Amino acid sequence: MNLSPCRTEPTYDVDKGQLEARYKRLQKDLHPDKFGGRDAQQQEYSAEQSSLVNHAYVKLKSPLQRALYLMERKGKPAPEDGGTISDPALLMEVMEQRELVEETNDVDILQVMLQENKLLEQATTEA
Repeated sequence: MNLSPCRTEPTYDVDKGQLEARYKRLQKDLHPDKFGGRDAQQQEYSAEQSSLVNHAYVKLKSPLQRALYLMERKGKPAPEDGGTISDPALLMEVMEQRELVEETNDVDILQVMLQENKLLEQATTEA
């Protein structure tokens, strides 16, 4: 995953290894301890940027937080009720899919499920 400011369209898919490597590289460059001998303005800037990097990393490494962030960016914030599913049929489908994901280690099955979910998401957002 490229976290550079040039990326125009964020995606849900994240390479966790790349995310962690980018996080560590940014923290190494921005950590406030590295700016201890600099003036107060540079120290404050370093602390602010380091905090932003920490916040972004926490959000991006969590699938739920990442999804909520992407929804918010698209102008569709999460429901105030915490995302409770009130439709029993939908709730059952979500629970069944979650069980399948947790029970399988087969990458091919997971890829098929991911593609099916992307198609469902696309159909839902276009409706």
